[in-house]
Amino acid sequence: MKFLRRLLITLTVLACPLVFGGVVAAAGEFNDVCNNSGGVNTSSSTLCTANSSPNTNPISGKDGILHRAAEILAFLTGVASVIMIIVGGLKYILANGDASSINSARNTILYALVGLLIALMAQAIISFVLNRL
Repeated sequence: MKFLRRLLITLTVLACPLVFGGVVAAAGEFNDVCNNSGGVNTSSSTLCTANSSPNTNPISGKDGILHRAAEILAFLTGVASVIMIIVGGLKYILANGDASSINSARNTILYALVGLLIALMAQAIISFVLNRL
């Protein structure tokens, strides 16, 4: 069990720089676009924004960094939940009728399912909010 916790923590720590490094890089590209055009969009004399239409922003748009980060985190949470459901199932099989072991296995499965449900709802909320930006 300690091995799985360490593995999940390691994967999370390794994924964070990839996700947040992309956010920083995208912000730098956004600033370069604005600086090269002098702060004004040449097609329509407005202050430089990534694009005037919604959902095309490289950071919060439909295919932006925040959507990708939310998808990656939802995927990692789903993988962790499935792993914990498998671990709970193995604990249940190996309980040999011991009531405390069976209860621990049920709790593991239940908490993994609740975590998966919360992750799915969080993904829906994040997508809703980012589509409204």
